[in-house]
Amino acid sequence: MQPTRRSYSKSFKAQVIQECAQPGASIASVALSHNLNANLIHKWIRLHARRKFFELHATTTSKLAEQALRYIRLLYEIESEARDLELDLRCRIRQEKAVPEMDMLHAWMSAQRNLVPEGSAISRALDYSLKRWAALSRYLDDGAVPIDNNWAENQIIPWALGRKNWLFAGSLRSGKPAAAVMSLIQSARLNCHDPYAYLKDVLRACRRNGRVRLRSCCRIGGNRFSYARQDARTHTFLELRVAP
Repeated sequence: MQPTRRSYSKSFKAQVIQECAQPGASIASVALSHNLNANLIHKWIRLHARRKFFELHATTTSKLAEQALRYIRLLYEIESEARDLELDLRCRIRQEKAVPEMDMLHAWMSAQRNLVPEGSAISRALDYSLKRWAALSRYLDDGAVPIDNNWAENQIIPWALGRKNWLFAGSLRSGKPAAAVMSLIQSARLNCHDPYAYLKDVLRACRRNGRVRLRSCCRIGGNRFSYARQDARTHTFLELRVAP
């Protein structure tokens, strides 16, 4: 089963990024082979690039890694100014402020790469970013592309921890409704609703009707859930069934 947007494992992401680094490969071709959005791979690469310097600095207190993190911190400070703006204005601020910083970072990385020993940890961290610079810079040209996918990763932490604790769903057949319930719970949380109260109302509706479409379950206190709008756009419905 193809992973959903918020269920990609670290090993899967690492595999995809590694495939992008192979000779002759491109992000577009790798995205197509895995049925992924290319912008998603760009975000994964940005997050991994920062993580390599962060881990290196944490373990070795490398001054070069510290300097790289300073450059990256400046990019995030610029992003914090633009985060809540309209897409066009966000892109304009990135072009005016972030592009010069990215150019400086690239020049600094290129210069440092010529000075550090081949095969060292810092050389590998620098190589990772330099070889993927086009992907790291992708967000600068599109206000709809986030600087990284931290938000999505934070949303799946409870489910990733739960997966280890639950261990088994029983079967693929039982895993699908479990995933549907997880989606409903997370949607309730994202919309500041009590998941227990919401699911109780949904299950009562299922008991009365035997079957209920997602759109009819997407109101609590007069508020429509965010993915009800997605449901309307894609014209797909999730059916919940309970035994009579």
